[in-house]
Amino acid sequence: MKLSIKPEDKTQPEKIELELHPALIRRLKACAQSLNDSSVSYVAAQIFEQALPPEKGPAKPQTKPVEKPKKERPAAVSSAA
Repeated sequence: MKLSIKPEDKTQPEKIELELHPALIRRLKACAQSLNDSSVSYVAAQIFEQALPPEKGPAKPQTKPVEKPKKERPAAVSSAA
């Protein structure tokens, strides 16, 4: 998977705690350093952002479809002979 990670914008994110393998942490740190000394948490967040499906917007209110009035068929003309 190819990722496109931009340098960190330095906004304060919410905090969570993750336990990761030391080799993975080393890779994250190296990637962060190569991105203008961005933080490891920023790099991890960008990886999550790009790996997860996009967030859905607010649900649209459901409306009933408008039914078009049906045209009445003309009465069949019977020819009595």
